[in-house]
Amino acid sequence: MTNRFSSNRAANHVDEQARATLSTMLFVDLVDGLGQKFADGWFPRDLSQLPDVERVRRALLVDLVSAHRGRWHRDASPIWVEHAEHLGAGKPWWTSDPSDPNFWWEFLDHHSIDAPEALGAARWWAGIFSVDRKLHRFAPPPWQTDASSKADHENQRVMGKVRGLLAKAESTPYPEEAEALSAKAQELISRHSIDVALLADSVEVPGGARIYLDAPYTKPKFLLLSGIAAANRCRAVFNGGTDTATLIGFSTDVALTEVLFTSLLVQGTSAILAAGPQTGWDGTSSTRSWRNSFWFGYADRIEDRLTKAATSAQDEAATTTEALLPVLASRSEAVDDSLAELFPHLSSMSVSISNGAGLDAGRSFADRADIARGSLKNQRRTLR
Repeated sequence: MTNRFSSNRAANHVDEQARATLSTMLFVDLVDGLGQKFADGWFPRDLSQLPDVERVRRALLVDLVSAHRGRWHRDASPIWVEHAEHLGAGKPWWTSDPSDPNFWWEFLDHHSIDAPEALGAARWWAGIFSVDRKLHRFAPPPWQTDASSKADHENQRVMGKVRGLLAKAESTPYPEEAEALSAKAQELISRHSIDVALLADSVEVPGGARIYLDAPYTKPKFLLLSGIAAANRCRAVFNGGTDTATLIGFSTDVALTEVLFTSLLVQGTSAILAAGPQTGWDGTSSTRSWRNSFWFGYADRIEDRLTKAATSAQDEAATTTEALLPVLASRSEAVDDSLAELFPHLSSMSVSISNGAGLDAGRSFADRADIARGSLKNQRRTLR
């Protein structure tokens, strides 16, 4: 009995100490620290993808982003809102003043966590915010205006249609229908991209985004991204050792490429799960090599199909608009120049494919819309 009481007293003492320390760490100071990371080129999702962002640390990050959104300009780059919404950082839930030390007690109650956990998370983020590490800034910080946001309404309208087509493609049980819907989405993307290119201000410059590649099979998933990017006049670079890629291109093309990539990942994953475990000729498991090769075949076929859809839309538009091809050539050159500036020392990524059955399955799944077969190209892409 004595030991239990002693243990309770010790726990209470730890909690009291944590509460006392928390009261000296103002929540609003952490919000300021978050703003400095945004100024240094970090997006909310970059921070959420850091190693060791467990439940309490993530909850605190979400609330910090929600608080910081009150400082954002209404004409900030739309990428900030997209990242915040992806994280779940919407309208603040709290009623207390974040500059009041008592704010923490409302935080503890809302998230059902204890003071030592909150203190640990607060100290962890304070440490992250104090590290002077800059990332490439793909958009002005959210408290500044961004000229590209003026065209965001039309982009969102088209993106809504694209997402609708892709949602149908993801949900249909018929692969042929999914392929046709994805091709239709690419045609819509290409036509919108052409319209944007013709109307774009000559001072517009390429931007970019960091794309997170979920393990496993990050290399073939990157090749899928690279193929989609190429079809949409973007460039993709694999950031070695981080399971991330950098996507370079004009804002509309980048946004639509990312939407299409996300959907085609879902479709490819669904096909892999439906195929189930695989075994080799000797009866041993070959699931991993089969799936790895599936992604390579799938990526190759998707690139072929999307490139044909994009080329068809471009050729059709070029018959009525003489200025189109010079405009697209100029924008492609600008993207290449941005790529060279950001990554002046690129090397090649070499890949190997060890399972022919998986390769053929990936090709077949991506080829249901009667796309002509061709040999798998030498899969090499830029590597940071």
